[in-house]
This record gives sequence, structure tokens and C-alpha cells, in this order.
Amino acid sequence: MEGRILVAHRNELILDVIQEMLQNVGYAATLTSDGHQALAKAMSKHYHLIIVDRNLAGKMDGIRLVKRLRKYGVK
Repeated sequence: MEGRILVAHRNELILDVIQEMLQNVGYAATLTSDGHQALAKAMSKHYHLIIVDRNLAGKMDGIRLVKRLRKYGVK
């Protein structure tokens, strides 16, 4: 299957589970546990789906990340 998926989640175990589930159905995902990294990745490449944990750790939580993505026109 084609399609780029970005997953931003604070829990590494959850990221591993999501990655395995997506691989089982033929998708590859870009994973990060950092809001700033997620924003940089989303700005540098088009993703068909972005999955964001609302409670990301660090200075940029999931809500701020989504607001920035919208501000910069990432859809």
C-alpha cells in the first residue's frame, strides 16, 4: 500500500505497537515522540495521515502541534 503516515506519541511502546499494526497491513510509518520533530517532519514531507497524541511530552504538546500544523497549512 502507498501513503505516508506520521505518528507522534509520547510512549515508545505505543509507537512500536502502532508501527507493527501498520506494517501488518502494508504501511510504513514515520514515528516520533517529540512535537518539534513531528512539526519538522510534517513541514518537510507530505503525509497522507498524521496521528498525534494529545499529551505529547515536552514543550509542544499535541494540541499545540496541531495548531502549528494548521497555521502552516499542513493538511
